[in-house]
Amino acid sequence: MGRMQQDSVDRTLAEWAENAPELDVSGRHVIWRLQVVAKYIHDAFSEMASPDTRLSGSGIRMLLHLIGMPAPHQASPTALSERVLLTTPTMTSLIDRLEAFGYVERRPDPTDRRGILVQLTENGTRVALELQDEYVALETRILAPLDTTQRETLIELLRALILAYESDGWRDSKA
Repeated sequence: MGRMQQDSVDRTLAEWAENAPELDVSGRHVIWRLQVVAKYIHDAFSEMASPDTRLSGSGIRMLLHLIGMPAPHQASPTALSERVLLTTPTMTSLIDRLEAFGYVERRPDPTDRRGILVQLTENGTRVALELQDEYVALETRILAPLDTTQRETLIELLRALILAYESDGWRDSKA
């Protein structure tokens, strides 16, 4: 069997092995690859942003999360922060920008008089629907190097990590 091609993480870890051979960096083979892939994915989706829509990658993700919710396509800022993976202050700023562009509007939450809901406007719905096909095509292109079995394996492995994190299995533990 031929030697497997090296990626940027392999090259970086080879330097670590040379300069700090006493360190066990085996976890970095996975963690750093996850970080590199996340960056590449973030960059690819950020390139979808256009001056016409004035949307950032985060703005696109937020509109797509909202359009995926049942009509009237609304959610609390907290729920959106969790789905779009942004901090609360960053989400507030994003909502402000999207509201200024006419893509979303803040509405009172009928179940919590102190709360608000962020809802797609008619224009925001139109833009989200236009972006949806482009987003799916980009996802397909990103995952093209993996066959169906590899995708299913990756899904199960990532699900196991996410479930461990979400159940506090390792998030709060000190190793």
